[in-house]
Amino acid sequence: MKVLRIFLLLFMSLILLMMAGCPGLYDSKRRFTAQRHYEDAPSEETRREIEDAKRLDKRDIMVFEFVMLGILGFSVYAFIRAGKSVHNNAAA
Repeated sequence: MKVLRIFLLLFMSLILLMMAGCPGLYDSKRRFTAQRHYEDAPSEETRREIEDAKRLDKRDIMVFEFVMLGILGFSVYAFIRAGKSVHNNAAA
């Protein structure tokens, strides 16, 4: 069980690093296309297209963050349960 707890700690630290770093690295094809359209023909419509792409990207990032938060929560739960089973087995 101790090995399982070590793997869970490593997994949780990986998830935390991904939660901290990945949103800044996220660049969608939608935003790239909108930026390209704006560079080709700057206008109010293409500026709105960029704003819509930014809004949708923020939504996608929030969804990804909540999924990773759920995975982190499950990992913490498994870590706690693994610790309790070690203490219960040691007492028996």
